[in-house]
Amino acid sequence: MNVGLAHAFCSPPTCALDIDHWPSAKNHFEAIGLDIRKMLRESGAAIIHSGRQNSLKAMYTLPESVGRMPTKAVKTDDRVAYELRCAASSGHTVTDVIPPSIHPQGTPYRWVQNDLDSLSQIPKLLLV
Repeated sequence: MNVGLAHAFCSPPTCALDIDHWPSAKNHFEAIGLDIRKMLRESGAAIIHSGRQNSLKAMYTLPESVGRMPTKAVKTDDRVAYELRCAASSGHTVTDVIPPSIHPQGTPYRWVQNDLDSLSQIPKLLLV
């Protein structure tokens, strides 16, 4: 049995920075002058690892002014580098699997920094 967080239905709404390919995401953030490793460490994100190489999720709350933000995917070299996930374009929620769930590839999700009890607000630099 897996457990999911329905972002748009949380109060305040939550979101996930879902990094699917760390090298591509890191290069993208470096190109816009953002040290993503430092930001993740210092932002107070609740970080989840699925056991899959080059991937992680950072969970945040969204500011009231943003509300239920539609999901945004960023691609580099024809692959999804990362997504900011909260709501679908229809306004319905997007769900992220969280620990103690098991990834479809059989690896356990685990918290590597903080957890849902200590979500911080997403850094504004990630919203642009």
